[in-house]
Amino acid sequence: MSSQPRRPLPLPACIIGGGETTVTLPGDPGVGGRNQAMALSAALQLRGLRGVAFLAGATDGGDGPGNDAAGAVVTGGDAKAAEDAGLDAHTHLERCDAYSFFERYEEAKYQRCNVLHLRDGPTGTNVADVTILLVDSPSGVAGRRSGLGRWFARLAGSVCAFGPCAAR
Repeated sequence: MSSQPRRPLPLPACIIGGGETTVTLPGDPGVGGRNQAMALSAALQLRGLRGVAFLAGATDGGDGPGNDAAGAVVTGGDAKAAEDAGLDAHTHLERCDAYSFFERYEEAKYQRCNVLHLRDGPTGTNVADVTILLVDSPSGVAGRRSGLGRWFARLAGSVCAFGPCAAR
């Protein structure tokens, strides 16, 4: 009998999901839609995991009123990094203000916007929302810089195009 843990999928792995979630809004909600909320929630759940990334995006190009994003991408390191930058992910999630969270986090971590938000504008289609979970292999995480960015570049390229920041 092997001492290796049994996994439902061999690593590295990519799990793709579809559908549309619902979000219960507070009395005075912030900005951001269900995909940005799902990505922010995933950032909290994935906290501290290396070699893991999650994308949630709307195939129609819009994720809630009042913002220009279709969703967001997070990794296992984002919740801690955002906390270190003075951002409270839980508070933003409770206020349904994921858009503002990602906007502030992008500025703090990358000194620019349009890094974590998915922005592709209206696509003319609405298949469903899409989620992509990427998990690198333990040897990939330990032995080299993670290839998750390259994976997302390939996989998400058919879901969205990363455009310039909207004028603010």
